[in-house]
Amino acid sequence: MNTKNIIQTSANVVRIVNLKVGDMYKRYNDSSYDTANYYGIVRAINNDGENTFIEAIEYKKSYSTIEANFTVWRGDKDISIFPATIEEIKDEFEGVSKKIEKEISELEGKIEEKRKCLAETSILLSGELQNTLQVVDSKSMSQAEYRTLKEKRAELLEL
Repeated sequence: MNTKNIIQTSANVVRIVNLKVGDMYKRYNDSSYDTANYYGIVRAINNDGENTFIEAIEYKKSYSTIEANFTVWRGDKDISIFPATIEEIKDEFEGVSKKIEKEISELEGKIEEKRKCLAETSILLSGELQNTLQVVDSKSMSQAEYRTLKEKRAELLEL
């Protein structure tokens, strides 16, 4: 059954009668391969008396990202756009926006760790670190001397 026949009698017809800069809209792509909803904002309308062009920025939600694309339509092209509200746009994008903010925060932490590592490496490579290095106090002895010392310590611990 054709979807149009099911809803045509019960759905209200909504038509945009006057499009102007700053208007928000939603658009559906009639391609069976593209099931996304596009939300757009009209950025410019250009008309030279014979040709009309509409410039818009369109936003599309993917699983964890928001894609933004600049779009231009010729005035003679048929497009199906419908009015959109701020509430619709919030509902569509708020969850993804929060997820992106969380990912950014996690990445900032990783970037800070990398900066600290780079700073320490730079100090090492510049030679500054070598100026503050010291040789560890140590004592060299033969294996026999070590065994004797170890035996003496063991005797002292027994007391």
